[in-house]
Amino acid sequence: MTEDQAERERSIDPVLARALKGEVSPEEEAAVRNWRRASPEHEAEYRELSRIVELSARLGELVAAPLPSPPSIPELIARSGREPLGRRRSWWTAAAAGAAAAAILVGALGYSPWREPRAAALRIQEIATAKMETAAVELLDGTVVRLGPSSRLRVVAGRGRREVTLEGRAFFAVAHDGTPFVIATEAGEVTVLGTRLDLEARGRDLRVVVVEGRVALSTQRARTQLTAGEMGRVRNGETAPVVRVPDIGAVVQWTGDFLAFQSTPLRDAAQEIERVYRVRVEISDAQLAQRVITAWFRDKSLDQVVDVVCLAVAARCSIEDGVVRILPDAHGGGR
Repeated sequence: MTEDQAERERSIDPVLARALKGEVSPEEEAAVRNWRRASPEHEAEYRELSRIVELSARLGELVAAPLPSPPSIPELIARSGREPLGRRRSWWTAAAAGAAAAAILVGALGYSPWREPRAAALRIQEIATAKMETAAVELLDGTVVRLGPSSRLRVVAGRGRREVTLEGRAFFAVAHDGTPFVIATEAGEVTVLGTRLDLEARGRDLRVVVVEGRVALSTQRARTQLTAGEMGRVRNGETAPVVRVPDIGAVVQWTGDFLAFQSTPLRDAAQEIERVYRVRVEISDAQLAQRVITAWFRDKSLDQVVDVVCLAVAARCSIEDGVVRILPDAHGGGR
């Protein structure tokens, strides 16, 4: 590509932003149309950005808490990881074709007053619930916690350090950032090596059930690793043998209409949607089932959850007679 060609491609960015808002002149509209026709990649990119912008206009329907003023179109494009057109990398991989859209969604869907800039200095937070109360919070690093009744979570977060202390019960969907996430209790420590788990700690007794990924359960005398579907216990300071859990859904049923995914394969997310909403989810394509989603939902309708999940994995979805059908959509269209 010549320097002139590269410059022409870079100059399309502000024009493209205006085109997505419908504010272009006839000449600019023609330039964008020609750019879209130049390659399948350009057309796919335009559709991708158009869908993100469309979703941004509907976020008010999808979140419980009030949101800040919506970002501008150029800001949305910048947040999507988009580089200038002449040197742009691909968002998609074979196993995670919807991850970029999900990454944009998670900040809005998981918005809460606990979220602060990730570059902030060391912070300490304490969250407690009453006897009949639960809470859902997103920590500084993007980890989502569903805190059970009569529970207390103390958060210590900073550069190179991710640690919480728990007394009570909580469901964790731990964000990936390369730093170990440690949950300290009076009975022992749980180091999260994967993503999602249910943990209950009362004094010198502890129970941890791994929903997805791996954890390490440590006491003063032993260290045990657990994988998805396994439960580890500490009773009065002594570690019990690891056992398989026949029904993970029954263990996490206390969380109610709450879903939290951290780079979770669609096939696993579908199982949880089935459990929470008592529907059947059919995924028509094996590769589609491997795409991942990062987002969380609290007290949302099935329609709202399916809309976001299918946008995140670039799929076409329908809901009929208690069945959610998820199909690949090569053209980037939604439900």
